[in-house]
Amino acid sequence: MDIESARKKYHQEICKKIVRLKRDKTKAVEYLNFADSGNRNSTIIAKGIIELTGFAIGQGTITGQRAGDFFEVITKEFIQDIFQQLQHLRPGNWLYSTEQTAISGDYILAPDILISRLPVSIEDREYFFCCKRCR
Repeated sequence: MDIESARKKYHQEICKKIVRLKRDKTKAVEYLNFADSGNRNSTIIAKGIIELTGFAIGQGTITGQRAGDFFEVITKEFIQDIFQQLQHLRPGNWLYSTEQTAISGDYILAPDILISRLPVSIEDREYFFCCKRCR
């Protein structure tokens, strides 16, 4: 899959699994769940984004936590697809995770997505640099 197709698939998955139409009963308005319901321009822009993509949105309700979980997984898969296509620019064995916590000094960090690269062997480095010079 090329980068453009991967990007389209990414946005389609977000629309299908995360984006929902919500109703504010007190104000009697409908808005997309990524818009600021109290800001008319935000609701108009959100609606325009969905109309421009042409993708169907999900049905029913979704909690913020569930939407965040879906977003992490969908985004991790997109990054993984793209990194595989960019191996010629940054070769290596890459790891992708949404389940990491790192301790740094007095802080506990919990990134949404952690991307790391396994060490590259001397042979791999020599091959890469040789190929880069020969291009």
